[in-house]
Amino acid sequence: MRTESGFTLVEVLVALTVLAIALGALVKVGGESGAVLSQLRGNTAAMTMAEDMTSRLHLSGEVPDLGRRTDTVEVEGHEWQVTRIVEAGQVDGVRRVTLVVAATPPSEGRAQLSTFVYSAPGNSVDAVGRSR
Repeated sequence: MRTESGFTLVEVLVALTVLAIALGALVKVGGESGAVLSQLRGNTAAMTMAEDMTSRLHLSGEVPDLGRRTDTVEVEGHEWQVTRIVEAGQVDGVRRVTLVVAATPPSEGRAQLSTFVYSAPGNSVDAVGRSR
């Protein structure tokens, strides 16, 4: 009878198979995490742009015309589609401005932000958006 210690070839092959399956799952999770991180970066950049645009709108004192406008903006080598939707508010002189910022493919990212703009005293706006 033999008294040698060690693993048999079958035991080594089973262990390697289990290890390969576990490593495959780790690689898959790592790849998915990378995709999620890329999406989050894009969403954060889009929200930062939308917040900047709403701040500039408030600081300018501009009361934008009613309607929808879409432009393409380039920031740090990436193109973004910016849609500005201006609607009349329920109170005279108030406008709701919604900005939708979306990266153009192959980049990722999207954000939507709404704000309200009031016309300055003496620069009132009627229900259809004309200055009085």
